[in-house]
Amino acid sequence: MDDRGECNPSQETLGKLCNMSIPTVNKAINSLLGKEVGGFLLLKRELINKGSRKYSNYRIPLLGECDTTAGEEVSEEVVQKPMTSPDVLKLFEATYRETYSVPYKASYKKELGMIKRSLLPAYTDDQIRIIIKTVFEEYDKRWKTPKYQTPTIGALCSWLGNQALKLSADKEKTKAVVSKWDNLENSDEDLIL
Repeated sequence: MDDRGECNPSQETLGKLCNMSIPTVNKAINSLLGKEVGGFLLLKRELINKGSRKYSNYRIPLLGECDTTAGEEVSEEVVQKPMTSPDVLKLFEATYRETYSVPYKASYKKELGMIKRSLLPAYTDDQIRIIIKTVFEEYDKRWKTPKYQTPTIGALCSWLGNQALKLSADKEKTKAVVSKWDNLENSDEDLIL
């Protein structure tokens, strides 16, 4: 890097220094291009045309150019990506293994398609997590049959998801009512004393 904060190493050079492949280096550089700290970009790119080829000239702002820590903490927001069907299946499999101590045998093509078509459009990510948690907490008490000893993705995508979400909402309402009554009982005791 020169005194102006400019550098133009090749992606191959960066890959060797960082022990990464060229596509990985490219992705890392592109992710840094959009990052801001204190309203200033971490890395700026200028495309330079030389004949039929284009070169990138990267510039890192010098510390004197930006006041990033003027008494404030620098916080990076964590953006959570929406769940995909493989994420839902992994969550289901992990919870299944925790609950029953055996792995869930998934038919990936079929079950990923069911999740993509029925669960993801109908529910939010938080609702899906609640549904899976509720299903594994309540399945043995409520829905277990001799034919279906454990929950399946097929049941989750068809009828079990609605039942579990409704049950979870009912539990939340019950907790709210119980806590309201507990607060009333405590306030009555205070009034008597």
